[in-house]
Parts: sequence; C-alpha cells; structure tokens
Amino acid sequence: MCGGWSILNCGGAQEQNQQGDTGRMPPKVRELIRDLERAGFYNRGGKGSHRNFYHPKVIGPVTISGQVGHDAHHYQIERVRNAIEESIK
Repeated sequence: MCGGWSILNCGGAQEQNQQGDTGRMPPKVRELIRDLERAGFYNRGGKGSHRNFYHPKVIGPVTISGQVGHDAHHYQIERVRNAIEESIK
C-alpha cells in the first residue's frame, strides 16, 4: 500500500526536488514499528522511549526511539529498511 508509508511494500527511492525533498511527510514512529512487526521482528523493550526489536535472521537489535506519534528521522527509516531487507534474505 503506497498511499501511506510502508517500507515493506513501497521501498524504492522517491524523486527529489532541487532541495533534496521528496515532498512527502516523513512516516511516524508507529509506522516504522508496524513495519518491523509485520516483518517478524519482536519488541524486547527498552528504556524510556527506546524500543529494541529483534529478528532471528538479523544480527543485533534495531533500536527505535521517540514517541509513537512523532515523525521518524531519516536514519531510523534507513535502519528499518535495511533490517527488513536483511531479514528477508
């Protein structure tokens, strides 16, 4: 479903304007968590607003920080995308 943010289904690069902006709003932290859980990752908890997600095929945790309603940072989006791709191999 490419209408919203889903790293699992859309992935791919978006065209960028001259400022490097894709013109789309960044996904929310809750959407990254949803994508990780759909890919088979499980939450082992964490401290404060940090959550550690593990998958049997991925070495090390994927740590997501921030409140679920906040916008995700670019490095969080990349880490989640890479972890999901690694879990599929």
